[in-house]
Amino acid sequence: MLITAQPRVGFGGVRDALGFVLCVVLSVLSGFLFAHMGFWALAVPLYLVTVVAVALYPAAVLTGLLALGIVFEPGMFDFTKPISNLLYSLPPGWDIGITVSPIEVLLFVAASSLLLRPRAERAEPLPYLVWAVPLVILAGLAYGLRGGAPTNLAYHEMRGLIFGMVIFVAVYRFPAAAARHVVLITLVSSVVLAFIAIARYYEYLVTRRVPSEEAFAHETPALFAIGIVIAAAYILRGVNGWGRVLLVAIMLLLLAAILATERRAGTLVLIAGVAGVLVLAFRARPLLVGTVSLLLIGVSTVYVAAYWNTEYGALAQPARAIRSQITPSARDDSSDTYRQIEKANVMETIRLNRVFGVGFGRPFIQFQPLPDLTSFWPLQNHTPHQNILWLWLKVGFFGLVTLLAVVALAVRRVFQLLRGGLSMQDPAWIAGIVAGSIILMYLAYSTVDLALLSTRSIAPLAVGLAVAFRLPRTDAGRDP
Repeated sequence: MLITAQPRVGFGGVRDALGFVLCVVLSVLSGFLFAHMGFWALAVPLYLVTVVAVALYPAAVLTGLLALGIVFEPGMFDFTKPISNLLYSLPPGWDIGITVSPIEVLLFVAASSLLLRPRAERAEPLPYLVWAVPLVILAGLAYGLRGGAPTNLAYHEMRGLIFGMVIFVAVYRFPAAAARHVVLITLVSSVVLAFIAIARYYEYLVTRRVPSEEAFAHETPALFAIGIVIAAAYILRGVNGWGRVLLVAIMLLLLAAILATERRAGTLVLIAGVAGVLVLAFRARPLLVGTVSLLLIGVSTVYVAAYWNTEYGALAQPARAIRSQITPSARDDSSDTYRQIEKANVMETIRLNRVFGVGFGRPFIQFQPLPDLTSFWPLQNHTPHQNILWLWLKVGFFGLVTLLAVVALAVRRVFQLLRGGLSMQDPAWIAGIVAGSIILMYLAYSTVDLALLSTRSIAPLAVGLAVAFRLPRTDAGRDP
């Protein structure tokens, strides 16, 4: 008897059918997105995959975001523009009511994932005062809203502080094995950015196609200065041979990139960073630090004398930054006059309410009118260049004292570690030198420029503070 096998629909048939339906649905959805979003539709699956990856592997993806955030500046116009848009701009039509960038969303997801995971190693407890920082910022928000500030404007003004806290949490919870690579990745990324900056300088600034103020983000010179600090720390630790030659070459490249930006704040940040490295490393390498300090003083004296009367050109920018504090040129005098009027307005506004300030979302009073720059700087009347005064204006006197006390505790932790005779071969030595120098750099940076307002600009300070509080304590006492 002949038996004929009957066709049977099993699991494989169902799986194939579901796969076909899924392909059809995805094809229709892709066509719909492409019709409404254009080539931005190609970014949607990339965003979704990245969100899942950062939730599952937060340390690895955060390290990649660190490199991308350093290399690519927001709002650029050259060949970096496509990736810059992917990092800092949501696709058209993705308005969610508040201003947020893809990289900020990923930072928040990564910090949340790290918080939910048990720590693999014991961490130093945070000083109690650190926990007051979000309370201080929330108090500034509440006071601003109580005074009639629009919610979206208040959020936009405090956006850098919000994501600075997110970055702080993520780095503080970072696994130690992954944290060891952060310093090196920062150095490499700053070198890549330096090549981009120099190429942009010759392509756009030498030909005067773009003003220097629009060619680079405010914080870019600070990132170059941080790269120089890292290279200097490695040299002081005792790198010899071709390694030292390579690090010196990197420092010269980063210095050239700072000059290419033509921003005076870059010179101030660099001076503060180099001084911080030399002070922090003096105990470990007194002879070398003393020799380098004398050499730098001599070279700087000759350089400033040679370029004192030179107004334009990349090489003249550090001398211009120093001279502008004594006998400013017409160009620098105009900028300084604006900042002096701005500072006077902010201080007079603070005097009206020293304790609480005005809160986030509310402007300072223009006792002396300033030129209207709101067409390209919407927060002109809310965010003065002197960011230390801005903090006082927004969170009040006690809020400012709290924030500065946290910074002082972080610096104290670094000095305690380095004073305790830590071996230079210990990774914590490099981490302490770099973190302490970054904090000192930002104290100087915040007195002259917009150091705390955007996520990219505040990120180095947040990382430096988190690293400082992760360092092992050498004292028996407890921080307040």
